[in-house]
Amino acid sequence: MLKIIVDGDSCPVVNQTIKIAKENNLELLIVKNHNHYIQSDYGEIVSVESTKDSADLYIVNNTDANDIIISQDYGLAAMVLARNGRVVHPNGIIITENNIDTLLHQRFISSQLRRQKRHFGSKNKKRTESLNENFINTLKSLIKI
Repeated sequence: MLKIIVDGDSCPVVNQTIKIAKENNLELLIVKNHNHYIQSDYGEIVSVESTKDSADLYIVNNTDANDIIISQDYGLAAMVLARNGRVVHPNGIIITENNIDTLLHQRFISSQLRRQKRHFGSKNKKRTESLNENFINTLKSLIKI
């Protein structure tokens, strides 16, 4: 059975994902560390240790082929793709074998610029309703596949 797994730490679309999973009667797993509070009347919420990569490792170890993972972590996305899972970024971008290398490279360049203290733009951009709509449409389309 298809399941949706949410990387719950700082995920802006948890509520939208819960609603869609419930509407489609899909198994839902929300993984978060002990520092985050998430409550839901649908699905299972798993709390993991607050150590680096605990949530990521739990997600990867519980991903089956064709499961849908919601995450903005490209490192996690690469590991999920290796297990034949499908990954959706909260902005509605489907992460695939075709774009993961570019995304990982962009992440590397951004980290290098941060180390050099060269910032371009605000890190705290306000989330727009159109990003939520993109995500909802993308997730619904993946469920139908």
